Amino acid sequence: MSHFNINDRDGIRTVQMNRGSSNPINEAFVNELIAIFERSRDDDSIKGILLTGQPNFFSVGLDLPELYEHSPEDFSRFWQCFMTLIYTLATFDKPFVTSITGHAPAGGCVMAICADYRVMAEGKYKIGLNEIPVGIIVPPSIYELYALWLGRRAASQYLLEGKLHTVQEALNIGLIDAVADLEQVDDVAMQQLIKYTGFDQEAWRATKRNIRSNLTQYLIPKKDGHFEKAQKQWWKPEVRAALKSYIDQIKKKK
Repeated sequence: MSHFNINDRDGIRTVQMNRGSSNPINEAFVNELIAIFERSRDDDSIKGILLTGQPNFFSVGLDLPELYEHSPEDFSRFWQCFMTLIYTLATFDKPFVTSITGHAPAGGCVMAICADYRVMAEGKYKIGLNEIPVGIIVPPSIYELYALWLGRRAASQYLLEGKLHTVQEALNIGLIDAVADLEQVDDVAMQQLIKYTGFDQEAWRATKRNIRSNLTQYLIPKKDGHFEKAQKQWWKPEVRAALKSYIDQIKKKK
């Protein structure tokens, strides 16, 4: 079963996440999105990608209830897949814009900051990286992506606080680039994407690669000390308890 709706028009590929109403990220979702971006990268007829969500949710982030039940082997495989997704999105050198149609915490925010431009729906939505409060270690790759847009000082501060930002706060600090009504957010994002694809693409894509060249070293998926620490942290009893409490809160809200 596909977790994405894809529409191609005039060289623009619109990819709408469609895993329930909040698009929680699991392994099948990750692998399918990787494949979409890889095919789009290699398809000369595709000039750029617009990634969008469902009304009120871009993505809630990792599917914690499902991941909580994973074995160590399953979790290890998922984490490697998710790191590969980040690499694939962030090194996609064609124009890539996100239409943030609602809440985008944690993994939702990670996907958004891989893009070149972010338009967010106006409303009582939140976006940011809130991994620390539930005991998840943020890897260097995600920190470097955050710092690309916020600067190192602000990225460090907000990561360590696990802060989720309102739409206006996100706009003020440069986490998002524009705000639009929910009904118009896809259209505004599309306008920016068309603007990018209208430039000379050899110059545009080469410049994007140059801008992100120092970032790439952090994005290459690899099993290293950081990965092992994240694995060990996930299985600590106190972290499991915090995750369980967080999951129970999510279920109550549903």
